Amino acid sequence: MTLRARSRRLGAWWREAGSAAQLGAVVGVLTALIGGVCAAAQLLGGEDPPAPAASGPATPRLEYAVTLPALENHCTSSWIVPRDVADGTPFDPREVPADGVLGSGSAIEIVAQETTGRTVVLHGLRAQVRSRGPAAPGSRLTHGGCGGTLQQALLRIDLATQAGAAVPRDPAAAAPFPWTVAEHDPAAYSVKIEGTGRVEFVLVLDWSWGGRREQTIIDDAGRPFVVSSAEQATDMCSFQQTWRAGRCE
Repeated sequence: MTLRARSRRLGAWWREAGSAAQLGAVVGVLTALIGGVCAAAQLLGGEDPPAPAASGPATPRLEYAVTLPALENHCTSSWIVPRDVADGTPFDPREVPADGVLGSGSAIEIVAQETTGRTVVLHGLRAQVRSRGPAAPGSRLTHGGCGGTLQQALLRIDLATQAGAAVPRDPAAAAPFPWTVAEHDPAAYSVKIEGTGRVEFVLVLDWSWGGRREQTIIDDAGRPFVVSSAEQATDMCSFQQTWRAGRCE
């Protein structure tokens, strides 16, 4: 059909349609025109159209918190500082020595938590050694008492082994992995680190969700953890809020 023929048919319809149909047609045309003008104004004004709503499940995110032991907790820590500490030097039980390294046998506390409302499965924790060197010289500071900790799975890692895998400190204890973790059900671990010489390392937490395997690197605020054996350090023990030479009994 030609354009002229279409125009004749539309004209005939308009004359025969009556006022009600004519009014409806006019309203429809005006509505379409106003909608187009508004959309053009929105684009010219630099406003983005609303984004479509996100669909599908959120991707799980596993976050962690690390606590290095303070000097007050003899049960889980000692620190080697690169200096001599004289008898009678004041002892601050809350201190975490900024210039020190952990003594071998110290424990790092880790809390792992999923933060998007999903559930994930933890499969294992292991050490990844970055460097090795001679034992750190200085003074090994050890507190003579025990501090309290939250309920944790007690693990140990021997940095001398090839795998460096975390295993229960008590061989008779239940296996710590696999373990299910959710937003309101975190996992807490106290990981005793043993090594010879000075060792820099990070921890690798293996986990999965929905058939996908993931890894989370756990470190000391972006730096490797450092632990050292104490054969090159002088033992100092806390006594009545001061340090004195000798090992804690």
